[in-house]
Amino acid sequence: MPCHAPGTGRQIESNEDGTPVKTEAGNIRLKDTGKPAVVQVGFHSLRHTFVSLCRAPNAPLSGVQSIVGHASPPLTNQTLDATQENQNKQNQDHKS
Repeated sequence: MPCHAPGTGRQIESNEDGTPVKTEAGNIRLKDTGKPAVVQVGFHSLRHTFVSLCRAPNAPLSGVQSIVGHASPPLTNQTLDATQENQNKQNQDHKS
């Protein structure tokens, strides 16, 4: 399901070392890609994001597990690991 109109895709402009380019005012500079900004969002991607956001401030694993209805802590950790692996892959793709 597209979240933006075609042609509105923008990316963070990066230096050679991968750090964001900033304007004189200190804002991160964005560049238009000329491509559609399409984001595919499904139930499980939202669920993984929710688990990650809950755990980011070091919320107890047992509490997050209870909220999302996981039967065991390893399942909740597996969700966090999959989210981290996906984020690492996207970071590597962005650097390429």
